[in-house]
Amino acid sequence: MTDSRPGQRPHSLAHCPDPATGSRLAAAQPARRAALARLLAEFPGAAAWISFSCRDGLHNSQGELLADCVAALDGYAQVVAVGVNCTAPEYIDSLVEQAQAHTAKPVLVYPNSGEQYDATHKQWHGNPSASHFAEQARGWHARGARLIGGCCRTSPDDIAAVNRWATALLASEAR
Repeated sequence: MTDSRPGQRPHSLAHCPDPATGSRLAAAQPARRAALARLLAEFPGAAAWISFSCRDGLHNSQGELLADCVAALDGYAQVVAVGVNCTAPEYIDSLVEQAQAHTAKPVLVYPNSGEQYDATHKQWHGNPSASHFAEQARGWHARGARLIGGCCRTSPDDIAAVNRWATALLASEAR
């Protein structure tokens, strides 16, 4: 994987370079996050993406600043990408900017549809904000996201639309 700063090509799930690299690890407390990163050293050929579910445009679900979480992982070579997963699309722009400012690693995003899950009634509520997923992905890419996919309640059609956009972008860059 190369440094994927603005101007570099985006990746969608269809462009995942290695399924093992695509594993998600949702890390909670700082000590646990560091332990996961150190554990990778026991497997020299392994690499991981570490992502965080976030409750707003600044904080992970445990209330930590995403910027702090990302910065803490920046020194681990086997952590090859960092970012957010299963987070409402409305927060992704800010979170990408926060991550981008605190790491040299590629930033990944796997937002959900924007709906809320009611665990008591086992139902989803609200309107999906992922109706224009590929359009949103363009904005996330413009802010620095380089690995773009989807989580809860996003559809294969959403990912296919991102893939079509990414493929067109790659073709235009190759000219």
